[in-house]
Amino acid sequence: MSQTKKGNRYQISFKENIQEIELMNYMLKQAEIMGISTYIKMLIKKDMESKEK
Repeated sequence: MSQTKKGNRYQISFKENIQEIELMNYMLKQAEIMGISTYIKMLIKKDMESKEK
């Protein structure tokens, strides 16, 4: 007996979709300048430093 997959259980608003697209576009612009892995590492480092304080 196979289970049918249900769609996304959480409703995502149009506003949230736009915010997600804006974030991705910004990240891609930064990645063009310094490379995506470097940018992600920089964000992780900032996050770690803020949690240490």
